[in-house]
Amino acid sequence: MARDKAEELETGRRMLTESLLEQAGYTMELARSEAALLAPFGVTKATLDSAKELCGKISAGREDRAVASIDSQSSAAAQNEAFAKAKTWLRRAVLLGKAAYDGDHHIVDEFTKGGDPGSSVKKLTGRLKDVLGALKTDKKRAAAFGITDAFLKTGADLLATLESTDATQETKHANLPKGTEQLYLNKARLYFILKQINRLGGAAHIEDRTLAERYNLDILYRRGTARKGKDKVPVGAGEAKG
Repeated sequence: MARDKAEELETGRRMLTESLLEQAGYTMELARSEAALLAPFGVTKATLDSAKELCGKISAGREDRAVASIDSQSSAAAQNEAFAKAKTWLRRAVLLGKAAYDGDHHIVDEFTKGGDPGSSVKKLTGRLKDVLGALKTDKKRAAAFGITDAFLKTGADLLATLESTDATQETKHANLPKGTEQLYLNKARLYFILKQINRLGGAAHIEDRTLAERYNLDILYRRGTARKGKDKVPVGAGEAKG
């Protein structure tokens, strides 16, 4: 099923442009170095050409000062803080919920359905609602596993913040300048290509975890200084070269 434009705009808005381009350089160079291995899995020359073209369009979009100013304000790290905190809370909640309701398959299913929300605010808010509801099935039982009222309130507060932010962004999306809108769409489309390359790289190296783990988005998602041992990139991967 195709992604809708609103999802692409929100994804593109949240991507830090410099980090996205740096990530693209790393991922594309890695994929080129293993082109013969990846081709049967769907990472073709056309895939990499599309990514390169999007990198060029994104770089060109940054040259427009008006577009760059809006992009910088919209994708600032501070505005992504609630999203990052909510994903962390969700991961912990799922683990605690599975432990607390182990054996009750109909409840545990609530913690496993839906999968990773990725970069979608709508998917994340949906997962938060489902998980919060499941955690409250038997609060006395859940409390023994650290699922306290305070923990549940944190999740509910993060959900409310995300829903408020999402409503605000829906309004902003309707009034975006054309150049900014196109930049967001290009950033989202590049992100989804990189994500797909990582999945397929992992599939190609399914028998070797060390090789598979090179296909990651650590550069894009890192906060501040690079995490030890996670941002080792091939020589020249700092830019998306042809």
